[in-house]
Amino acid sequence: MMHSKSRDTAEDSAQRLERNESTPESLLQSFLTAGDPDAATLLERLLQEHAQPLIRDVVKFKVLSFGGSRQSSAEQQDICHDVIAQLLARLREMKANPGLPSIDNFRGYVATSAYNACYRHLRAKHPMRWRFKNRVRYALNRDPRFLVWHDPSDQIVCGLAVWGRSISPLSEASLSRLYAEEFSYRGARAAGDPANLAELIEEFLRWCGRPVLLDSLVGTLAETCGVVEPQWVAVPDEPGGIKPESLRDPSLDPARSLVQKTYLGRLWHEICELPLNQRLALLLNMRDGSGSEAAMLFAQTGTTNLQEFADILNLGFDDFLELWNRLPLDDNTISERLGLTRQQVINLRKSARERLARRMGAWEGNREKAATAR
Repeated sequence: MMHSKSRDTAEDSAQRLERNESTPESLLQSFLTAGDPDAATLLERLLQEHAQPLIRDVVKFKVLSFGGSRQSSAEQQDICHDVIAQLLARLREMKANPGLPSIDNFRGYVATSAYNACYRHLRAKHPMRWRFKNRVRYALNRDPRFLVWHDPSDQIVCGLAVWGRSISPLSEASLSRLYAEEFSYRGARAAGDPANLAELIEEFLRWCGRPVLLDSLVGTLAETCGVVEPQWVAVPDEPGGIKPESLRDPSLDPARSLVQKTYLGRLWHEICELPLNQRLALLLNMRDGSGSEAAMLFAQTGTTNLQEFADILNLGFDDFLELWNRLPLDDNTISERLGLTRQQVINLRKSARERLARRMGAWEGNREKAATAR
């Protein structure tokens, strides 16, 4: 009997150990203290059993909710690879330097890393959708009809204030079924006005009947309002000006795309070399042929990113995002920001355009000479 009891105790201990090592935190601690080759095995388990499935789920949800198609697997894989590479670098750094802070909540750390990677990617690739999301958040936070909070997984949930926080958000499966009913709103196309956008949000939430995740709300409303990411090309306008125009044909040939990207890269370089007030007068008012804001073409084409955009305008990133939602600004608004007269703003923009025309003309002339010499 004693022998049997001793064996049972040993088996129980082994089972408890196995259960403990199945948690990501215990696996992480075992990896940090193990030697080769056990460390490699533990790291593989940590990634395959706990990190990779969570990263895939987060990235898939964020990409799809931000207007991506279910066929955008390559885009999702790229983001996943970036997150895993960053995670591996952090884990190896922790193992090489035992004095570094540990990760107390492994799943929380991985999920946060995945969300941040998605935000960086989507902010650069989908500036129009990102801008629309900021407008939705602004409306939700400023209107007393709405209530916004974080769920246990730190996702942002939004609902009507009269519902309170006791009602759980609508599941993705339920939302998918609702989408088949094709939510429509007669004022959707006029939702550029903050009051109209708030009305649209309220009607959608009442149509859902319960709170929803912010990304689900943005994804549906963006489609309802016709928010799309245009393609752009910059072509010379009148002397001293640059006129960005929308490209309707998505099948633009690669050679021409390369020429346009090279042109925009050089144009952005020259804009960065302008004095600050000239940059502000030019970029805050830049419009396309239809009168819509056109500064986004630099982010849309990958010429720059929003952080660099904020930096060259000498703005904090949060202030820049709030301003980005209101572009293009009229000359009176710009003059108030700069403490100048409206005519001074116009003169600054004219000087900027003239300098850009000279610099870009010289650059294109040198390129043609180089091409002829070859």
